[in-house]
Amino acid sequence: MDYKSWRLLDVPHDWSIESDYKKDVPGHRANAYLPAGIGWYKKEIQWQDSWRDKLVFIEFDGIYMNSTVWINGQKLGYRPNGYLGIGYDLTPYLKEGNNILSVRVDNSLQPSARWYSGSGIYRNVNLIVTDKVHLARNGTFITTTNIQNDRATIQFEADIMNGLSNDVNATNAS
Repeated sequence: MDYKSWRLLDVPHDWSIESDYKKDVPGHRANAYLPAGIGWYKKEIQWQDSWRDKLVFIEFDGIYMNSTVWINGQKLGYRPNGYLGIGYDLTPYLKEGNNILSVRVDNSLQPSARWYSGSGIYRNVNLIVTDKVHLARNGTFITTTNIQNDRATIQFEADIMNGLSNDVNATNAS
């Protein structure tokens, strides 16, 4: 793909809201009379020496919708939903030097919601670098098990990922 003609932008981003309002677009009122369609995003990620012996993940808080993500031409996954976050492990596909992250967003099937959803990477994106043994994404839970006037008892649970042996170990601590 030739990226030279692409414009530089920041995410979060909604390409539909940048367009003109038109009564004849698919989705009509449900899409706020704004066009939908297919959009592409590309990000060059420069390898960092501090990543050696670490795990590198990308987390998208929201892509609307039908997203497919690649790193260096390797497909990481597809997400049909547009409201849930998704994360991918980049580690096996990263190379020293320049890495290309590509995201295809397909919001062409309209109407897709009962309200204006927008189109694109509409929430934050984070690059997460961890040790090989680390807390799982969304893997900590704190529950109050007993509440009294002057004290409370809590239970703490954590899912610990062990990338040293490719095993997943769940550890609970109280």
